[in-house]
Amino acid sequence: MSNSNKEEKVKTVSEKLNIPYIFFAKKPLKMGFNKAKKMMGLQASEIAVVGDQIFTDVLGANRSKMTSILVDPIQEKDIFITVLKRPIENWIKNSYKKNVTKEGRK
Repeated sequence: MSNSNKEEKVKTVSEKLNIPYIFFAKKPLKMGFNKAKKMMGLQASEIAVVGDQIFTDVLGANRSKMTSILVDPIQEKDIFITVLKRPIENWIKNSYKKNVTKEGRK
């Protein structure tokens, strides 16, 4: 599932991985997540969404009652809007890490 509106780009990746795809998913709106759930024939509780953005992947997964897994981006170059959001996401991640460390968990 990708927010890219370039179907060929998303299709190329899906073909290499031999998996279905959804392009222009409009994350964090629920419609793309619900479409993926229906395509896979699964319940939300059976799905884990792996993504590198808090405000699209994690927020959308959480709103859709799916498990979210935040990973570091594999690409250093982001589109303009993502470049603006990364510092806020980094602040959130750093704040979370500080709180986890304070509570004695690692």
